[in-house]
Amino acid sequence: MYSILFMGFRHLHFIGACGRGMGAVALALSRAGWSVTGSDEGAYPPMSELLKEHGIEVMMPYDSANIPCMAELLVVGKRVGTVIPNFCTRLRTDYRTARFRRCCAAFF
Repeated sequence: MYSILFMGFRHLHFIGACGRGMGAVALALSRAGWSVTGSDEGAYPPMSELLKEHGIEVMMPYDSANIPCMAELLVVGKRVGTVIPNFCTRLRTDYRTARFRRCCAAFF
């Protein structure tokens, strides 16, 4: 059973989507029925290609303009918080967010 954290959300947006862990979880949740998009500072193969093949759009760079208006929950990668903490602070005030480790704990 999924964590209450994800109940009721239909669209998840992964910030840092092309990391190995983030991309794999984004793909798994997409396959499980969630609508998933992502953004990353640099989307490079092979993960960027894998996500694209499975219909997950990844926008660049990290920017609130690259968060779709339909995103209901943002899953924020570990690296994002250390590289651009001001961006993460702004995200937490404007959106519902969950850290990647919490997302993993909810599903695995």
